[in-house]
Amino acid sequence: MQEIKRYLSIILPGILLAATGIGASDFFGATWAGTVAGTSILWAIILGVLLKYLLTVGMVKWQLYSGKTLLETWLTSFPKWLQWIFISYFLIWTILVCAALMGACGMAIQQFDVPKLHSNSKYNNAFYAGLHGILGWLLVRFIRFDGFEKVISFVVGFMFLSIVLSCFKVEIHPPAIEYPTFPINKPVVILAIISGIGGTVTLLSFSYWVKEKEWHDLSKFKEVKISAATGYIISGLFGACILFIVSHVLRPHGILADSEESAKQAFRKIGSLMGESMGRYFFISGFYAAVIGSMLGVWQSVPYFFANGYYLLKKQDYQGSYTQTTPYRYFQMGMILIAMMFLVQKAQILLVMYSLFGSLFMPMVAISLIFLNSKRELGRYKNSLLLNFFFVMVVILYGCIILIELSY
Repeated sequence: MQEIKRYLSIILPGILLAATGIGASDFFGATWAGTVAGTSILWAIILGVLLKYLLTVGMVKWQLYSGKTLLETWLTSFPKWLQWIFISYFLIWTILVCAALMGACGMAIQQFDVPKLHSNSKYNNAFYAGLHGILGWLLVRFIRFDGFEKVISFVVGFMFLSIVLSCFKVEIHPPAIEYPTFPINKPVVILAIISGIGGTVTLLSFSYWVKEKEWHDLSKFKEVKISAATGYIISGLFGACILFIVSHVLRPHGILADSEESAKQAFRKIGSLMGESMGRYFFISGFYAAVIGSMLGVWQSVPYFFANGYYLLKKQDYQGSYTQTTPYRYFQMGMILIAMMFLVQKAQILLVMYSLFGSLFMPMVAISLIFLNSKRELGRYKNSLLLNFFFVMVVILYGCIILIELSY
């Protein structure tokens, strides 16, 4: 029993990572990709999960070696002008992700046919979105970290079970799995999959959950790898299930989930084809749990970045938990309230904006880790040539996809 408790304690940061990383962008990204290319781009989910795992483990490896998170390294090593570019990027991303997640929550709950309070659906969605944001903030604000871990574990378990059960309701259209392809006419689909699966800037959250677990040196690197692997296995299976469902339920009927209205149509079609009584609600429940878990994870983790940056820029060495600090609490409340101003925008627009904006983060992390983790002082923990080559190829892939997309 003690061994089980120890293992659960190790994997909890990974479960938090899965909950925060699996959100609306994963759901819409995989849904859109499935209607465009079917299961032929399953390879992109595998590549995305592998990339995020290696980046996350690499960030924490540097942290355990140097005593600094990647964010702290950027804010203390970069020139001032580059620091302010990153801070501006982070603030814009924060508002986009907060608005997008609240908007997705508002859209998801309406799929359960909740009675509408306004005749104008745009403002109706904004009402539900704002309500979710406030209730989520109250939950995160007034429970301890161990309680937050339990809540998120339940949400992730429910989400995963709902989507897996949905798979069993699918009528398979042959071929069950297609040969891998690259959609040259829609390369941005690959970018959406690789960037969306498992999160983008939220990868930094794992560093702070590792601190909460009091893992402070490389002797805990094995636990870090186990925890991160657990989170990304969950993320990968979730994305694969969504891709499988959409490829066999929507794609054969020519439904392209490339807008908010078509996404709603997709939900209705899944309901009619999978059985209105159970199949639809399995699928919608999984989507709802995904966006709720992601929102709660962002509400809890993103203010860490601001509080950490605040004390660094003030040149104050703060050693306690950032969750108890005034900067953390003010930023947490402020980011939610400011994001509410954008809720009248369609959720799909916000999701696309924050997914594409967040995708810029991956090459930046990869390039940083090539330089930081190639130091001789790391000894056996030093990056291998193969790992650095993989990071370089990923950066080139991102660049090529962007160039191909711009050429159309």
